[in-house]
Amino acid sequence: MIKNLNTQRITTKKITTVMVVTRSLWAIIKINSTKQMRKFWTNRTQLKIWGTSLLLFSFITQSTLQNFSSKRTTEFDKMMLHYSIADLSAQNFMNLYFTSASVTEVVNDSLIRMAALEKVIGFLLFTTLADTSKVEKIKIIKSFQKQANEVDNIEKYNSLTYRVNSVYAKLEANILKRNSFWTKLLSFSNKLYFILYLMGSILLIRGIKLEKS
Repeated sequence: MIKNLNTQRITTKKITTVMVVTRSLWAIIKINSTKQMRKFWTNRTQLKIWGTSLLLFSFITQSTLQNFSSKRTTEFDKMMLHYSIADLSAQNFMNLYFTSASVTEVVNDSLIRMAALEKVIGFLLFTTLADTSKVEKIKIIKSFQKQANEVDNIEKYNSLTYRVNSVYAKLEANILKRNSFWTKLLSFSNKLYFILYLMGSILLIRGIKLEKS
């Protein structure tokens, strides 16, 4: 019992000693860090070097990450717009097809075929955003084009639409995931650029101010 108590006391003393030493070291580090910071803040040469370096890095960030991610997100928006236009054009041809059939009582195969081709064109624009291999894309598009050229009635058009929508659904998740990545990267690069530019400007202005004083 007495031996255990002595062991516990020794252990407690060791822990206390370690804590005291750790706190002392942390206090010394804080003092040294404060001194170094003050020394740095009054050294115009280091301030100018660091300020210029940070500004340089901010411009590199702007010209690489920011521009590249912005280009990707803009490309996505542009392609989605063209896809929507092509899809709307297909719907317009279908409206003309039904209107012509109801008014003239003559089925115009060319109108429904044009609607099918517009559907394929819209899908073609959409696939440019996917990371599927070029060979696979060409294979799918050729298959859709062949089927679209054979469309001459509503059943064949619906069959093509079903196939296009099925492949679209498979590619959509991948495309949206990629666009989400580029959007997040653009947001990060904007923040990084602003922080680097702000810090660089402050340090450089401080260095120039000390130089003149």
